[in-house]
Amino acid sequence: MTLAVVAALLAGCIAASQQSRTITAQIDGAGGKTLYFDKFVGNKPVHVDSVLLDAEGKGTLSIPALPLDFYSMTLGGEQILVLLLDSAENLSFTAHVDSLQDPRSVEGSVNTGLLHQFFKDAQDFDASKQILIERLKADRNDTVALAEYARLNTGFTAYVKGFVQQHMGSPAVLAALNRLDIQQELALFEQVKDSLRKSIPRSE
Repeated sequence: MTLAVVAALLAGCIAASQQSRTITAQIDGAGGKTLYFDKFVGNKPVHVDSVLLDAEGKGTLSIPALPLDFYSMTLGGEQILVLLLDSAENLSFTAHVDSLQDPRSVEGSVNTGLLHQFFKDAQDFDASKQILIERLKADRNDTVALAEYARLNTGFTAYVKGFVQQHMGSPAVLAALNRLDIQQELALFEQVKDSLRKSIPRSE
């Protein structure tokens, strides 16, 4: 292989690594609205790219190859969809204009998928917990509800700890840590901190 061929191959690899990534959106009810892709600088969102959604709420953004970190999609600040994107991922998602933060589907990004799966499971837990709370408000001596409440909390705590341990290298575990007591789970928090120093070393 000649030096010229090697140089050409290297140039091609560098160009490929610098290619932009795409985010394809389908947001029902958002036709004619502007969708923004933001990164965080000083813990504040900064617009990187935007697209005017068509009449059906469809649009595609082209963004630079940014490192694994938290990003967001916003509709003029009205709704926010949190993303966990890696530089090699092309994301597509569907949502409704009134619930952008709770997308119907997310494809192409492993970490974003993990994050929103946890959000969904946590919402289901909160809904079940609220039902039991209402039962106990109506009757403090409802022993069945008390037992179900205890089982629900124990099961969810086990799920959260398992989620963190299984996905230790993913920033998505930060959402799960919010559901744990740092004083009781200090060792787990330390594990996550050490792990994320490797996977997102420059994240703000």
